[in-house]
Amino acid sequence: YLKHTFKKTEHVAGSIFLDKDNSPDFTNRKTILYGHNMKNGSMFGMLHRFDNTDFSKVKCYINIITPISKIRYKIVTTAVWGTKNIPSSFKNSNEGLIKLLNTVRLNLSHKNTIHLKKSISSKNQHMLVLSTCGSNDRSRFFIIALKQYEWRIKF
Repeated sequence: YLKHTFKKTEHVAGSIFLDKDNSPDFTNRKTILYGHNMKNGSMFGMLHRFDNTDFSKVKCYINIITPISKIRYKIVTTAVWGTKNIPSSFKNSNEGLIKLLNTVRLNLSHKNTIHLKKSISSKNQHMLVLSTCGSNDRSRFFIIALKQYEWRIKF
């Protein structure tokens, strides 16, 4: 994904990449998409614009379209993470999602962090993480979103 498109041709921007442990139908509890933080705004180059957004006051959504469904995720926070370990090291379970949230530096108030963790603990919640380069070479920047709806496409 670093320097090639999904068609395996070379390209400076690479491609957006699904974590190796995730299913392409987005059925995992935690799905991670990686993309370059391109200075021209392409790929995940625009994600940092959300860095200081209070998502308890602003509603933003991510729509994923697969061959069989359309999935809507609501962005709940941004986060910063070091590059030593990656979020795929956390299990696809309620406990794994909570452990991930406890480990990264969330852009949330204490009250909203508690609310988010309660929401994940009490439901069979699905999380989408968009991951790109952080502000330096020792960090990653995340957008964290929770699944809201899924519509099956009928043929």
